[in-house]
Amino acid sequence: MASAFRATAIHVEKNGDLLVTWSDGLKATYRALDLRDACRCAGCRDERTGEKILDRKAIRTDIYPDVIEPVGNYAIAIAWNDGHREGIYSWEYLRELAAPRSGQG
Repeated sequence: MASAFRATAIHVEKNGDLLVTWSDGLKATYRALDLRDACRCAGCRDERTGEKILDRKAIRTDIYPDVIEPVGNYAIAIAWNDGHREGIYSWEYLRELAAPRSGQG
């Protein structure tokens, strides 16, 4: 099912965090460390079980996105400064990650 929301703007802050403006006007800030830790690629999650295998402690504290590119109309791909380039974040998943902070805006 396609997400009802799409990002209308994505800005990388000086500290590497992402500020995403959504089609409904919500502005959500995503900490770079949290986004890198939330990667769902096969290198970060077990392909069969979905269990997380990436150790958060192994992520650089100065992590930031090098490149952010659209993937079709449904996602973005983030290439990180630690060399990780496999992560795809769908609009639906990014919106889920924003949900705990949705009261802010």
